Amino acid sequence: MKLIKKTTFLSILTYSMSVSGYDPDPIALEILLDQNTCNVSRSKPLSNSSDRKINYIAKNYKDSSTQLRIEELAKVSSLGCFESYNLTFFYALITYQNEDYNESAKLFDKLLQYEGISENNQRIIDSRVKRLKKQIRLALETERQRLQREAAEKAAREEAKRIVEINKEVERQKKERELESRLRKKLEEEAKAKERELEERIKKEIAERKAKEEETRQLRAKIEDQNKQLEKVENEATEALEITQAIDDFKDLEKLFNLSNELSDRSEVVKGVIECEKDFKNDEINKGRSNVKLKCYSDGVTLYSETNYKDGKKQGEEKSYFKDGKLRTRSNFNLGKLDGLYEVYSLIEEQGDDSEISITHHLAFQGYYSEGTKQGKHVYYFSNQRLGKREFYESGVLEGEVVSYFKNGQLEERTTYKTGVFDGPFERYLEDGQPVIISNFKNGLKDGQEEIYHKETGQVLSRINYLRGDFNGPFEEFYSDGVARLIGEFSRNKRVGLWEAFFNDGTLQLQTKYRNGKLNGIMEQYYEEGTLKVKVKYSNDKKNGEEVFFDKEGNVKNITSWRMGRVKPTN
Repeated sequence: MKLIKKTTFLSILTYSMSVSGYDPDPIALEILLDQNTCNVSRSKPLSNSSDRKINYIAKNYKDSSTQLRIEELAKVSSLGCFESYNLTFFYALITYQNEDYNESAKLFDKLLQYEGISENNQRIIDSRVKRLKKQIRLALETERQRLQREAAEKAAREEAKRIVEINKEVERQKKERELESRLRKKLEEEAKAKERELEERIKKEIAERKAKEEETRQLRAKIEDQNKQLEKVENEATEALEITQAIDDFKDLEKLFNLSNELSDRSEVVKGVIECEKDFKNDEINKGRSNVKLKCYSDGVTLYSETNYKDGKKQGEEKSYFKDGKLRTRSNFNLGKLDGLYEVYSLIEEQGDDSEISITHHLAFQGYYSEGTKQGKHVYYFSNQRLGKREFYESGVLEGEVVSYFKNGQLEERTTYKTGVFDGPFERYLEDGQPVIISNFKNGLKDGQEEIYHKETGQVLSRINYLRGDFNGPFEEFYSDGVARLIGEFSRNKRVGLWEAFFNDGTLQLQTKYRNGKLNGIMEQYYEEGTLKVKVKYSNDKKNGEEVFFDKEGNVKNITSWRMGRVKPTN
């Protein structure tokens, strides 16, 4: 009968006590609770190994590692009666110690089903059960008080809410009556003042609108200035490239050298009627006569050119001469087309310090042709015999690196071609070696980072990123002293993300946000002193929201409300 009472009590405790944060192993717990009970005093003696394990657990059951030992023994061992009882006993003490009263109650409930328990163990079990009774009484009382307290609080809250609602209704009715009374008294006065107020409001709105339109115009001018600066940088880069391509536009090499500053008037062929030998007239040449050598003279005496013909077409070597008889050009023809080495010479007249005039005759150009088409290396030289330009052709099309130099030997430009179009690094420098532009091309389009430098200070003027000819990536523009002027980012020629403009002292001037090339987000404009001047929100390139104007002390001057690019009317 005693066993039944304790079991019933502990079952009640199982549902009454809250479980602590400690979790016993559910598998080990289930095994111990499912073990058959027995008479402990009549159980078989333990083996030495089992006896040692039980003694160790008895001595160290307060150690946290002992719980794991019990759980392992319960899961992996075939338990006898005495082992099962002892493991259950100490596991119950451990769970009780850890304040896991729920599982502890189940284990004590199981222990009460064993017979032949020692008096000492029985006292321990009774002591724990007594404490558990106290815990249940405490838990029940605490729960009862909690429920009473919650009920009282709920009732008080509902009463307070009801009183607040009543007071609100009374106050509302009172205000309505007062408002009605004031309206009746002031209706006539307000009607008269309304016309005057409306007139003043219209005047004020017109003045404010004009002021805001002026501010908007200034902001747009700032943005347009940024775009113009960006376009200027692009134009400067394009101009730098056009300079490198100008020399390729000359169809006649002689025209190039006639335009050169190094050619004096005396170096040119004497102008006048060119007379050729009477023995071989042009009509005889055109009839197909072979092995004709035609000599022509500029003044009837001075040899101008020597040309060989075969079957009415230029064949073999052709030469032309300056007035003093020195070689001017030398070329080779095959069936009327340039084929082989082609050379152009220059005659330079220079006056020395002693006023004596000296004439220099030098090679100005040397290149190769194949059946009338440029082929292989073409080089140009200055009067001091230094290399001026070097380029390569394949079947008349530029291929590979093209390099040009200043007269002092300093590199002027280096670029790379692939099948006639820019493809690779591009560099251009001033005569003192200072860079002007460093860029990169791919398939004739800018691709990668480009830096343009200020010609006077040498500072970077802009740093732009390209992708297949489009602005794409970080963009930076600088003042002549290297201070940042404009910083932002492009995606396929459209502005994106945060853009910032700066005064020439580095102070923030304007901050905007873009999405897909249009203003989206907060725009902030600042005074040179660093204080906020204007703040407005944009949506899809249109003002949308409050536009706030500040004075230099940070005080609000006025506020305009916008809705998708239009000023919202005031009530």
